Amino acid sequence: MHPDLLDRAMELLYSYARDVAATHRALQAEGLYDLTVRRLRQQLTAEVDQLVRRASGMDEHAARKLGTYVSYQVPHRDFEWQIDLVDLCVEVETDHDNTEHAWATVVVDKRTGLTRGWCVTVGQPTAASVAHALVMAIQPRSEMLTHADGSVTEVEVAGAPVVLRSDNGQQLLSDIVVGLMCEAGTVMDPAPLYAHTTQGAIERWNREAKRFSRPLF
Repeated sequence: MHPDLLDRAMELLYSYARDVAATHRALQAEGLYDLTVRRLRQQLTAEVDQLVRRASGMDEHAARKLGTYVSYQVPHRDFEWQIDLVDLCVEVETDHDNTEHAWATVVVDKRTGLTRGWCVTVGQPTAASVAHALVMAIQPRSEMLTHADGSVTEVEVAGAPVVLRSDNGQQLLSDIVVGLMCEAGTVMDPAPLYAHTTQGAIERWNREAKRFSRPLF
């Protein structure tokens, strides 16, 4: 991206509260950009990540704590889910007086922030535990639907998302996970390397989980 175009894109991005879709529409209205919103998101994500690390003097893992995320709109709930592996910072005793950390594999709906599925393991999650969390998220479930008149109805919902967003972890992109989501008709959309800013929903879940788990254990 040309530096002048990048400067204008970043100016619009922050004026629209880091909403990439709104930035894309504005750039197209000005006749400055003719690529897809997904491509713009990738370009702006890379720039935001560099700015965060440069301003903080931190590496990628430390910069995650600053909480800077690129926002983008999804049309409805269950359009995009985000999945991640979370170290709960809890030590569990295993055989032979050894200890291992407890981990959670978590599936979060981008639109609502609701947790759709999860799987807790002792030790690093595997492809099987990731698949377990996704199957839990996809299977039929009961939810309470609130109508405009205030009445509440219990409804059955089920199904996979249009898009599943993750990082590039080996367990998350394993053959078993890719095959499961392909069969469900879901598009796998791995985030660019070191681009935590595109996964705000799951990053917020990670932060809150660690905040509450430390005092308990």
